[in-house]
Amino acid sequence: MKEVNIVFCTDKNYAKYLPPLIESILRNTTYKCKFVVVYSTINDEDRKKIIRTVTDFKWSEVEFIKFENIKLLDNNEISKYASSFRGGYDAFSRLFLTELLLNKNIKNCIYFDIDVIVKKNTDELFSLVENIKFLAGVVDSVTIKNGGKWVYDKYINSGVLLMNLENLKSINFAEKCLDFIIKHGKETSLLDQDCINYVLGDKYIELIDQKYNEYLPKTQKVKDAVVLHFTGPFKPWMKETRWRLKKVFWVKYNLASLLRCKNIKLNNFVLDMIFCVVAILRPLLNLLIK
Repeated sequence: MKEVNIVFCTDKNYAKYLPPLIESILRNTTYKCKFVVVYSTINDEDRKKIIRTVTDFKWSEVEFIKFENIKLLDNNEISKYASSFRGGYDAFSRLFLTELLLNKNIKNCIYFDIDVIVKKNTDELFSLVENIKFLAGVVDSVTIKNGGKWVYDKYINSGVLLMNLENLKSINFAEKCLDFIIKHGKETSLLDQDCINYVLGDKYIELIDQKYNEYLPKTQKVKDAVVLHFTGPFKPWMKETRWRLKKVFWVKYNLASLLRCKNIKLNNFVLDMIFCVVAILRPLLNLLIK
């Protein structure tokens, strides 16, 4: 069985949303997945839920790595340059995966933001990781359209990243990112994303198909998407999210969890059939949404 390393960076506020993301990955791949959860804080209950979700799929495993990136600079000076994103600094941890993972013999990985959900089979996406020279991602057409100091033609969205950690280490990626934060942190509102794009630029960044990080809520694009990325303030776990398809897997996860509590484990096809029935019965659907 082929293997892939999958990394998340989170804190206690977002770790609770990892189980449905992990399940969406595991239900849509034939790869053995090693999940690495890089965190600053996490609740015991959320840790247990993550472990339980992974172990339900016996071919995969999970490791937790505590990393408080705010301590990288003496006297917490990073706070002078890097504003928190939605209340935390954990998004910056992806900039230092070369320092965290290479000593664990993890030479390449795919990074996912917490606010993504896998919709279709990811085997093709995972197969790309081994051949990435440095880093790959999807063009961020929205940011390019809006413009900005650090924007250029191959400017990518940092929600899904394929990373060759060995080669990134060879060009001192982490050190260059720290330098960017210190020099330019006050000049950008998309600091970690701008940082990746500036440090690597056209020379080191490769592009992959947008279906692997689809962030535009257009019907055909959503239909073709392998990975949906819920950019903006509305997330799939929020009832006020209007784009219905953003909620689909979140509800399916709750349904699967409910069945597992009864010691009933179903394959994708049967789960989808049950989900369709539940979706028709809207009162029950509302009960399943947290």
